[in-house]
Amino acid sequence: MHLWTTVIELKQKILEKRKMPVASQRIFAKNCELENNKSLESYGILHKSKNKILLIQKKSLAGENTAIEPYGDVSSDAMSSKITGVIKEIKKGMDFGLAPQLVFDGTSGTYFMRDQDKNTVAVFKPIDEEAFAPNNP
Repeated sequence: MHLWTTVIELKQKILEKRKMPVASQRIFAKNCELENNKSLESYGILHKSKNKILLIQKKSLAGENTAIEPYGDVSSDAMSSKITGVIKEIKKGMDFGLAPQLVFDGTSGTYFMRDQDKNTVAVFKPIDEEAFAPNNP
């Protein structure tokens, strides 16, 4: 590791060593969750010989009740059969244990939604994960 190593690069190394998916990793140091695009140096990590970091794996949706529904006052009759079909495919993927997959490009939380064959069928963008929002990854 180098001072200029970014948190996302560290997560990639953890993926290689521990087979823990990058999207399920949360890394903390000095009581602060580390942001993917920042360097370890910006957090003061690697300046001393030993550094403590905490790695937490987010729970997958496997085995949990999953739900995906249209938001707002949209009746099933008003939705096209194509949209209804995509929602059904996403539900199958989630029931199969495929959690939404975080996209690392950009500045806000964006997720790929997959069907049970692991094909990306939709993109989900939570409003509470927009840039500078409280839950932004």
